[in-house]
Amino acid sequence: MNKNAKIFVTFATAAIFILLLPSTICAQEIFPRRNAVVIAVERVGKAVANLSTEKMLVERHVDPFFGFRYDFFDQFFNQFFGQHTEKRVKQPLGSGQGRHKL
Repeated sequence: MNKNAKIFVTFATAAIFILLLPSTICAQEIFPRRNAVVIAVERVGKAVANLSTEKMLVERHVDPFFGFRYDFFDQFFNQFFGQHTEKRVKQPLGSGQGRHKL
């Protein structure tokens, strides 16, 4: 390789380096906090999900007379006091895991 070819290769390499340097600097300014944790979260972020459920429970109180009541009295007291029911929301505690192949 002659002297002119070596000079050309050196200048071409330097020119490519100088042209690519600003794009690297701009990318670092746009995403300054891009570290290993951020990259890992981006890779698995779509595979992580939070699943929560609720269940509405309607409980009727037990008849203390075991069915030996008169319909007249049931209708009369239900007219004023309503059915003896209790509604509550049950939120079970637990954990789940979803898997998704990337």
